[in-house]
Amino acid sequence: MKIDLVVTRHHGLVEYLRRQGIIDEDVPIVDHADVDMLAGKHVCGVLPLHLAAVCEAVLVIPLDDLPREMRGKELTADEVAQYAGPPTWYRVEVARSLRCELIADRIEERCGVSLPRDLLTIDKWLRLHALVERMTTLNETNQDATLPWRQAYDELQQLGKEVGRGDLADAVICGLRVDG
Repeated sequence: MKIDLVVTRHHGLVEYLRRQGIIDEDVPIVDHADVDMLAGKHVCGVLPLHLAAVCEAVLVIPLDDLPREMRGKELTADEVAQYAGPPTWYRVEVARSLRCELIADRIEERCGVSLPRDLLTIDKWLRLHALVERMTTLNETNQDATLPWRQAYDELQQLGKEVGRGDLADAVICGLRVDG
């Protein structure tokens, strides 16, 4: 794979990568990167997991045998070569949160609706859970709750649009009313 970008502040590593033919002079080198710079690219560097997850792949040059007294010091290209292990490619995938799965199971069971689990992020799951809880409480109290129901319905419609499930609000409300 061709490297699109190198993220490092270590000049010795950059020189090592060039000597090894891993990168050429045209590959951009940056000290810091953000999501927009990394998205979908083949990147060389040690990145936080949330940034590595947006890359197509990340190449790491392991320095596992680097003596403790040399850690944290600037290495020359020769020192990197001396301690470098084989270059290793990684693909980082964001794992589904167990909390998301539990929320999804509860809502699907309570409302009898299938949810687009792969499209909802944790913040959307939490919003959906809060809305269903609010609507369940309104349903159970049997009080005149036309305005709160309408507000919750509108929020569910918006969330449904965000995740490509336009019927989400109607499906959830139908499920809640059948239960109630």
